[in-house]
Amino acid sequence: MQYYLQKDDWVIVETPTYHGALGILESLQAKVIGIPMTAEGMNLELLEQYLKTHRPKLIYTISTLHNPTGITTSLAHRQTLLMLAQQYECLILEDNAYEGLKFQPVPPPIKALDRHNLVTYISTFSKTLMPGLRVGYMVVAGEHHQPLVKHKLLNDLHVSTVSQAIMSEFLATGHYRRHLNRLRISNLQSRNLMLQALENYFPEAISWTVPQGGLFLWTHLPNYLPIEPIWDL
Repeated sequence: MQYYLQKDDWVIVETPTYHGALGILESLQAKVIGIPMTAEGMNLELLEQYLKTHRPKLIYTISTLHNPTGITTSLAHRQTLLMLAQQYECLILEDNAYEGLKFQPVPPPIKALDRHNLVTYISTFSKTLMPGLRVGYMVVAGEHHQPLVKHKLLNDLHVSTVSQAIMSEFLATGHYRRHLNRLRISNLQSRNLMLQALENYFPEAISWTVPQGGLFLWTHLPNYLPIEPIWDL
């Protein structure tokens, strides 16, 4: 984000979205436009309105197993979002940190549909292997490739060689693939237990998403329900 944005630049995010991304945008003093999430993903009609009126420089999206709603957008949604970005000359930052935790096949990343180098795809192994590993990767092409590499070097110089060696070994030997399979089975069992508990104990007025993987499930409370602390004195 630091590469793409300067102070007072407009940027579009999903509402809600990953709190860490919002923290970075706040530190950059960017102007954030939150587009509400629907059951299908970011509201694309609202997106087009803001693309017309504000001409943002960047769209930040978590297209697969969204944090925090758990939603995975459809192929049609991804195609339309990309078409709008191309029409209004707006770059996309696609954060797919949770894609490896899917329970079933998902649509290809927006980056895989990109023919004009508008999309930068980022992901990490910290959500699928171990949080402390702090090894990620980025897919970017065209005019932004070399400047982004230079920008990365100026900010952290070098990722831990030990962490990269661990990840390389896991990938080369097949341990990572087997680890993901075990993790998916465990996460699916946990998700099903959570869904069953919601069915058994939550009132009918409350709804929730049914994520097809990842780490997040999002509940919707009715507007009339008061959210106030109850103090036992």
